[in-house]
Amino acid sequence: MFTRQSSQLTFNLVNSTVFQRYVVPALLGASCAFGAAPLHAASNSELSGVKSEIGRQQQSLTSQQKKLNQLQNTLKSQELDIASIGRAIKESEQSLKETNESIKTLTSNVSILENEQEAQSAKLAELIQTYYVTRRAKSSSNILNNGVEEDRISQYFQHLAKERANTIEELEHVRKSLADNQRQLELQKNQITKLLSDQKAQQTKLTKAQNQRKATVGKIQKSISSDQVYLNELQRNETRLKAEIAKAAKKKCRANGRLSQAKRSPALATERQGSAQLWY
Repeated sequence: MFTRQSSQLTFNLVNSTVFQRYVVPALLGASCAFGAAPLHAASNSELSGVKSEIGRQQQSLTSQQKKLNQLQNTLKSQELDIASIGRAIKESEQSLKETNESIKTLTSNVSILENEQEAQSAKLAELIQTYYVTRRAKSSSNILNNGVEEDRISQYFQHLAKERANTIEELEHVRKSLADNQRQLELQKNQITKLLSDQKAQQTKLTKAQNQRKATVGKIQKSISSDQVYLNELQRNETRLKAEIAKAAKKKCRANGRLSQAKRSPALATERQGSAQLWY
């Protein structure tokens, strides 16, 4: 009597809705979980490697982008420096041009003054010579026996000689002043020329450094672009591996379910047949 009731209870439990809906799937899920792990160990290892490579690649891209930003900021600063030195060079060239023009004008003026000074000196010499020649002539003809006449002529020549001498002295003073200015301008010209040379050398140096940094920026940008393509490929592989692992796990789970169902079906049929016979 006990055996028959036990069999009937077992039959009812196995075929109950609760058992079929909740207990069996739980058991199958546990079986899938434990059975799938060894099967997908290689895929999980590959996925772990891809994730590690993604992290390394992202770190590399961050480092390269930081270096690129620094170089671009330096380039902007250099562009400002080059523009500034360019303006300074134009100012120096203009200053040198004006100085050369001033030197040219002064040289011309000094030359004119020297010619005028020579002309005045020649006239003075001629005046003195005329005075003495005239005095000798008058003395020989006894014209200058009159003292008043002699004094008048002497004063006249002295006045002319003094005027000529004053003019020569003024011209010499102006000439020296212009010559001094000319020397100062020559000194200024040399200073501007040296400054201009230094500025152009600095401009060349800055331009060379700028071109080198531009080349480096181009290389980094190319490297970033290439590494970004590689990172995108890694991320696609990561997504693919995750999908494959999930798909394989799901497939394994369904296979385990069918296998378990196949194993249970004969035993279940036997139990049902035995229970039916006992029932009758």
